[in-house]
Amino acid sequence: MSDLTRSQSLPKELDGLLAWAACVADARPVEDYLTFLVSAGLSPKTTEQHDEALVEMVRQVRTKLLGVEIITGLKKLDIPDLDLAAAKQMARSALTAIQNGTLGYAIIAARKEP
Repeated sequence: MSDLTRSQSLPKELDGLLAWAACVADARPVEDYLTFLVSAGLSPKTTEQHDEALVEMVRQVRTKLLGVEIITGLKKLDIPDLDLAAAKQMARSALTAIQNGTLGYAIIAARKEP
């Protein structure tokens, strides 16, 4: 399995609706995922942190947000109810949380024992 992880409580700006839509707000500690797997009868074998992949994803999102900002500024695109400032702030906060170890990305391999 692979998913976002957190090591502690997330900052307030990563706990809103936009963060829920981005699957950030419900990130769990790696230990919780291990507990879920064991309770499902699986035996965790390896856990790999891939935070650099998450950093790259956030950077891609920030690039896309910049593109949206430019296109909407040129009046080539109209997205009603888009809170671009909030989306940009969430991306900045996510990057900071990854860099300080609060938010991460992990792959956990487990198997069903005979």
